[in-house]
Amino acid sequence: MGYTIRNTARAIILTPQHEVLLMRMAFPWRDDHLWILPGGGIESGETPEEAVVRELFEETGFSCPVVIGEAWRRESFVEATMTHLKQRYYFLRSERFDASPTDLFEQEMEWVREYRWWSLCDLKVEQPNVEPERIAIGFQELVNQGLPAIPIEIDAI
Repeated sequence: MGYTIRNTARAIILTPQHEVLLMRMAFPWRDDHLWILPGGGIESGETPEEAVVRELFEETGFSCPVVIGEAWRRESFVEATMTHLKQRYYFLRSERFDASPTDLFEQEMEWVREYRWWSLCDLKVEQPNVEPERIAIGFQELVNQGLPAIPIEIDAI
């Protein structure tokens, strides 16, 4: 049986208080909940930057994002769905906003459990089940050093 390649674009939204927005998801192929960055699939004819803007609106209602640049990349394989994910993570700065989905498929709505602005300290202390796993280290580097000159492989930091 073959697998599907899915190109995605995700948003790293950092507030002036060094908080980041994560979504707690209940995927049917997992026994546990997972905190992820908002974002999703890149559609045909769409640039990754266009995809992240569209996905942010659909998943959070955030309609005026300014994409600063690509910070991270990550590849992973979801065995349950036989999907090879090629993920690109884009850095944005914003004030906090109340996130709520505006245009998700019914199935996606069933997966979203909550939104939360996480401080770097809370991520380190609470150690929630996040993807990518090294997200707190990556956030710390973005806070300290800003956008990297070229996207870094998040799993390698």
